[in-house]
Amino acid sequence: MWRFDVKQRADHGLGKFIAALRRPSVVTPSNALCLTVRYLDPSFVLIDRAGRVIRPTLPVMECGKPFPAAITALDHLPWVTVSVRRTVQIATRAELASGCSPQWGDLFKMGNLDPSAGGPAFSPRPPRLRICIYQDPSHDFVRGGFISQAAETKLLTEIQGGLTSTRCARPHTVYAVLLAVSPESRGGQIAEAELNGCGRIYRPDNQVGMVTRSGLAIFTRAGRP
Repeated sequence: MWRFDVKQRADHGLGKFIAALRRPSVVTPSNALCLTVRYLDPSFVLIDRAGRVIRPTLPVMECGKPFPAAITALDHLPWVTVSVRRTVQIATRAELASGCSPQWGDLFKMGNLDPSAGGPAFSPRPPRLRICIYQDPSHDFVRGGFISQAAETKLLTEIQGGLTSTRCARPHTVYAVLLAVSPESRGGQIAEAELNGCGRIYRPDNQVGMVTRSGLAIFTRAGRP
């Protein structure tokens, strides 16, 4: 997935749009209650017969919101694409196939960590768990995807361990994000596990527990062909 820079032009049928541009803006009363919203003008210019460039601003309603008629007229101009240039990659093929974000922050570096007494990490258990693996400190995506139901059942058992102290003297270089995929999972429960270092897991209840060696092996195999 890429971001593109697209240049278009329209050289006829501008009547409605020019009329909308000439409409006077509405002055916002001093006692008006306005939401703190910043409206971005569409990126466009007008070019006259002599080649002079004019950058008009759209007329606005109360509180600075652009007139919908001006936006609609601009969108419906007879645009012709002049050029298309690929600029920035948003996501790789592997990221799209896995459903994982290109980057994910390291929760273990957020500050104070509270130890967990252990027990089920996800409640209720979601139908599917997506695993996304990232490298530290860049937070870049490595691989990810779903695991089998049998492996998921075993993994949920292997991440139930508790801790008496969250201290760790062995920094991790790889971590995995575990995403609950279910409309019933309270808006999406998330856990994050160290795949080396101390093998801790940041649970959905914001407490830190432990992953067994078998659990770490399941994480490590996730997304591999």
